[in-house]
Amino acid sequence: MNFKLERKNIKNMYLKIKNQEIIVTAPVNMPFATIQNFVDSKKDWILKQLQKQVQFSNKYEINEKVRVFGNYYNVVESDRFFIDDNTIFIPQNTDIKKYLRVILEKYAVSLFNAYCVKMADYFDKPKLKFSYLKGE
Repeated sequence: MNFKLERKNIKNMYLKIKNQEIIVTAPVNMPFATIQNFVDSKKDWILKQLQKQVQFSNKYEINEKVRVFGNYYNVVESDRFFIDDNTIFIPQNTDIKKYLRVILEKYAVSLFNAYCVKMADYFDKPKLKFSYLKGE
């Protein structure tokens, strides 16, 4: 198995998978045979992690169903991005993962707003409205 080896002044050996690349960080004085045996012993875990990264890096296709918060949404091509009932409209040739954080935050805010309105009516208190704030 091919991997990138980084030698550092550290005590232990570390293995990580980043962007479909296997990276091993090992002590400067550790023999290469020991490092190779370590990587070989972790082969099943490495293959599993590489497969996960492949699954998460795929683009969603138009007319495919996507699961968000346990609900399935149809992905439909549109001139702009928005969500309506059980459909996510995305611009042409766009990776939906790019918008996933926005989808989740806006959906969570809308659910929270609906809950606050419902509870305000229930307790006969003034209605509160929360809006999505850009961070970072």
